[in-house]
Amino acid sequence: MNNRIYVGNLVYEVDSQELARFFEQAGRVVYAKVVYSEDGKKSKGFGFVDFTNPEDAEQAIKTYHDSFMHGRRMRVAQAFRKNEQPPQAAAPDNKGKKDEQGK
Repeated sequence: MNNRIYVGNLVYEVDSQELARFFEQAGRVVYAKVVYSEDGKKSKGFGFVDFTNPEDAEQAIKTYHDSFMHGRRMRVAQAFRKNEQPPQAAAPDNKGKKDEQGK
């Protein structure tokens, strides 16, 4: 496990500062970046967060994967470089997860 996580399915209004503040609840964030289109005007709906240690990154994944931010269910996972292949694993168990309305 590394210190960087991928955060997907973000609402387009979330910026890097808000992303960092949100994930500070899981541990010490040293870097957060929302990815924007080439012209820099529109978010692509995903970003990356770096923590000071792998344990905080792992805690963020366990806590926030499949949770909601501004009404959208986020995908939170370990980040990999473009040329790396993530290990094949079973899908996470989402039993007991509730949406914002408690359903």
